[in-house]
Formats: sequence, structure tokens, C-alpha cells
Amino acid sequence: MSEKREPSVNNHTPINQTDRNLSDVFKELQEIRYSQTNQVHHSTSSKNKSKSKILFHAENNRFYTKKTINLSNIVICFIVLLLIIIAIFPKNVFSVETELATDNSEETIETASIPANVELNRQAFNMQKIIAENSNFEKVKEQVSEEREIEYETQTQSSSTLPRGEQIVQQQGIPGKENVSLVKTYENGEFIEEIILSKETLSEPTPEILSIGTSDFLANLNIHIGDSVYLTTTSTLRKEPSETSEGVAEISKYQEVKLLDLPNENWCKVSFNSFEGYLLTNVLTSISKTPNIIELSQSTNPNSWQLLLVNKNNKISENFDVELESVEKNHKVDKRIASSLKQMLSDARNQGLSPVICSSYRTNSKQTQLFNNKVKQYTDFGYSNSEAEELASYWVTIPGTSEHETGLAVDIVSKNYQKLDEKQEETAEQKWLMENSYKYGFILRYPTDKKDITMINYEPWHYRYVGIENATYIKEHDLCLEEYIEYLNNL
Repeated sequence: MSEKREPSVNNHTPINQTDRNLSDVFKELQEIRYSQTNQVHHSTSSKNKSKSKILFHAENNRFYTKKTINLSNIVICFIVLLLIIIAIFPKNVFSVETELATDNSEETIETASIPANVELNRQAFNMQKIIAENSNFEKVKEQVSEEREIEYETQTQSSSTLPRGEQIVQQQGIPGKENVSLVKTYENGEFIEEIILSKETLSEPTPEILSIGTSDFLANLNIHIGDSVYLTTTSTLRKEPSETSEGVAEISKYQEVKLLDLPNENWCKVSFNSFEGYLLTNVLTSISKTPNIIELSQSTNPNSWQLLLVNKNNKISENFDVELESVEKNHKVDKRIASSLKQMLSDARNQGLSPVICSSYRTNSKQTQLFNNKVKQYTDFGYSNSEAEELASYWVTIPGTSEHETGLAVDIVSKNYQKLDEKQEETAEQKWLMENSYKYGFILRYPTDKKDITMINYEPWHYRYVGIENATYIKEHDLCLEEYIEYLNNL
């Protein structure tokens, strides 16, 4: 059996790798591996000398081939990888870089970097923008001197003559003036800051003085010093703010007084007519506290319509007019007293009584007729005309002086006894009226013991409306209307 010839790959004939292509290299490697395998398994029958020689050459070829294979593998892998990169990515266009993005999950994210030419263009653009923005930049500093105001401070003080919480400026604040030297900085015409170098005071500021009220009395009545207040009960005007001080005057309920001062929360100084003195604050009220106080005050005013005084010395004005309202059987009275009269009669009847109105409003002509009839009675008895008129005036008022012409008076008798004489007072109806009429604002106009003052004989049937407050005072003090009005005029 002839010996297979070795490839020309030995120490004497080395492989020229640079002149071969890739396929020849792979083919040669295959043949070498195959040759080695055959040499190991099929050359056992060769002579010892040939065997030794072949083994020697085989070991040398293996060593050399092993080195060649390792180097070839590296070169091949590098070339293949380079070809793949060139085929996929254009040269010098993209480069891959890995950047670490730290987030809550701490993941690493691989991102494509901006191409170099784009980044250069962007930087060029930003630089142009910065240059454009600052090309017109201008920063100017200037030193100036200005006259400025110095703010005034506000000072507060408590005032017991003001309602609690109310504030009044006692002194207006006036700003001071100063000359200020400073440096001002402007950027592109816009003021940025200033640095004050020095100040020179030209005039000191005047502080504002603010008074804050502390009076609960004034706040409760919603009033101020100088306002009108009204008495809720008859009180004594004192010379000093003390209950033991000398009395100056007696002031009746609902009278109006002027508040002058408030030395403390318990006493106040007031003026009443020509008097000045002190009253306790707890006997006073105001319009805000008592909305109907003016009406009540007017009812106790001698010049109020309720206290219209009509007698021989005080005739009714020729221009007097009254709005009337019917009450019973076409009897008419001043509209302002109609409801009070109806209530009084109704309450009396609820007590089992039978009051009856026998006379109410009269016209002047009717009053003249009644008066002339009375005069005739006396002349028929032989009295002269002047004597008859004088005697008649005690029973029938002279026309123009009768309260019936005002619409404020009514004659009330018992249904069971309707004579106008002194026995009328003995009826149950008159007894009830004399005791209770003041509660409705009526008084018995001509009491038995006031004839010298009223100049009218006792008439226990003639009732006159004066208002509840006035009627109450008159009854409590046993006065007739003339006496009461005189009392009010002397207050």
C-alpha cells in the first residue's frame, strides 16, 4: 500500500496566507484535520522509522495548524463584525453611546446621541441668540437727589365719651419731608434697584391721633355726646353726679334732654330747658333703643295735640281742623282716639256695665246753639243777658272754647241713668270709668274740686283724651289738665 502524500505544509514550505482567499483557508483546514485523523488510525502498519518520522511531522503540523486556526478565527470574526457594522450603519452618521438615566427604578437606558453636525448647528444658533439678546443690553447708573415724604405714625388713645369700638381721628397725620441722595440702576430703561447714600430731614411728620371708644352706655343706646335722650321714668336732675347731691329740677317721664358729657358709666351730664345737671344713665333711652319714644315724648309735650288746652282763656284756632271717625250711633271723634275709646267701652261692657255716649264731636254752630239755649234759660228767669251768659258758661262752654269742638272729648252716661247731673257719679258705669279710664288715655276733665281752675262745674260724665302717659301722671298726682300743663311748662 502506497503512502499518501502529505500536503505541502511543513517547515520547509510554509503556507502563504496572504495569497489565499477565505474559502481556500477553510478547505485547507478541513484537509489537514482529515489527514491527521487518517494518520492516527491507519498508519500503524508502517515501519517504525516511517511511523516515527510521520508522527514527528504530524506533531509539528498540529502545533503550527493550531496557532494558525486561532489567529484565523480572530481575523474572521473581526472582519465579519466589521462588515455587519458597515452594512447596517452609514459611516460617520450615528454613533451609539450609553448614558445612565437615574430614575425611581434605577434602570439604565441606552439613547442615541445627537449627530455632531446637528449639535454644532444648535450651539451656533444658541450663541447667535445670546449675542442678539445682549447686543442691545444697556445698564445705566445715575446719582440723583429727591425730596420724599416721611410716613407718619398712628397713635391710639382710649375715650370714655365714645361708643365702645368706635374710632375717631382726633388729629390728622401729616407726612414729613426729607431730601434723599441715591444711586438708581436701570437695565434697558427699566428701573432695577436703588442705593441710598444719604438722607436729610426737611420737616418732621405729625402723628395721627386715633381715639377708640370704651363706653358701653353710649354703644347700647347708639348715641353720641350732644344727642337727645329721653327719660324712662320721672327723675330728679342733680347738681353733682351723686344721689345725695342737691336737686336742680324734676323731669317727668319721656321728657327729652340733651346729653352734654359722660363722666362715668353711671352718671351723665344733661341739659333740660335752662337747667344743667346730672342724671343716672339707667333712666335714659334713645330713639334707637325705643323707636316710639318720640311719639311718647310728644304726648307729654305741652304743645302736643293730646294736650291741646281749650277753655275760656284758650280758644280754638279758626284754622283748626280734625279728621273724624264714627264710633257709636253716628257719634264721631278724632280719628286718633277712636280705637282707644272703643276699647274702653268694650272692656266696660265685658264687666256687665252699660256705658252710652250721649255727646261727642260738635261743630261750632252746634255749640253756639247749645250755648244760646242755656243763656235763654237764665234770661227767662229774669237774669240780664250778660248775667245769663256768665251763668250759662259754667254749664255750657262758650263757642270756640269747647273741647267737643276738638273731637277729643265725649260725654258718657249710664244707660240706666242718662241725666247730666251729679247723681251720674253714683252709677256703676261712672265708678268704673273714673277708676279705669286713665288706662286708655282718658281723664275726667272737670273734677268736683277743680272748678276754680277749670272754670267749669263738676261734670262726672265728661271725659277727655290726653294719652296714656299723661293720663297716668294726672291721676297719680290728682291734677286737672290745666295743672298738668302748667307743671310741664315749668319743667
